[in-house]
Amino acid sequence: MSTVVIVGGVAGGATAATRLRRLDESLEIVLIERGEHISFANCGLPYHVGGVISSRESLLMATPETLIGNYAVDVRVRQEVTAIRPEDRVVTVRDLVSGREYEQHYDKLILSPGATPVVPPLSGLDLDGDGYADDLNLDGQPDDLTGCGLVYVVFGGSHLTGTISLDQIGTPYLPGVSFIGRAAGNALGGGVTLSGLQSRGVSAAGDVDGDGRADIMISSILASPDGKTEAGEVYLIYGFKP
Repeated sequence: MSTVVIVGGVAGGATAATRLRRLDESLEIVLIERGEHISFANCGLPYHVGGVISSRESLLMATPETLIGNYAVDVRVRQEVTAIRPEDRVVTVRDLVSGREYEQHYDKLILSPGATPVVPPLSGLDLDGDGYADDLNLDGQPDDLTGCGLVYVVFGGSHLTGTISLDQIGTPYLPGVSFIGRAAGNALGGGVTLSGLQSRGVSAAGDVDGDGRADIMISSILASPDGKTEAGEVYLIYGFKP
C-alpha cells in the first residue's frame, strides 16, 4: 500500500486529500495539521469579525471526523511536521499536545503548510500587504513607524499549547488582536529603559466599564500628545467577546 503524507490542511491539504481518495481507494492518506481545524472558510472571516456571521463554528467547512468517516483519511490535528528526510522518505512529527515526537514514512509527500508574506525593507508600515508603505495620517507621505511599538493580545483558551506563531494572530489558529503605535518612536507596549527604569507597557485594568469583561491598559511611553514632547500616553482597551 502506498502512503501519501499531506502537511497542512484547509483549502490546499484537505482538498488534496479528498481528491486523492476519489482517484485511488487503496491509498493510505495521512493529513497532518498543526492547528485544531482542518478546513474553514477563509473568505468568511471578515463577516465573522464584523458580526454578520455570529457563530465561529459556521466557518468550519469540514471536521476531522468528516474526512475520517467519508474519505478514510488518517487526520492528525495539533501535530506539526518539524523535519523532512527525503533520502529516507520520512518526516518528523511533534504532537503539540503531549510533546511526543515520532517519525512517519511516506511514498509521496504534499506540502501545504501556508506561508508568511515577504515584507519589503520599507521605512513605513504596510498594513494592507500591497507592498507600499501606508499613509495613516493622510498627509500624502508614507508613514515612518520605526520604533512605533507593537502589542499582541492573545485570547486565552485550550488552543494555547506548544509553540505559537504570532504571525497567525487574528486567525482561527490564534484568536487575538494586535495594536500598533500611532507614530515613529512612540514605543507602544514599553520595553524602553529611561533613567534606569524599564517601562512594562501593558497592565491589567480590572473591569472599568462594568461589563463583566477584563480591560487592559497599554502605554506609549514616548508619545508626544498635543505637542508635549515624550509626555507619554496610556490607552484603555475595553474587554470584549470575540
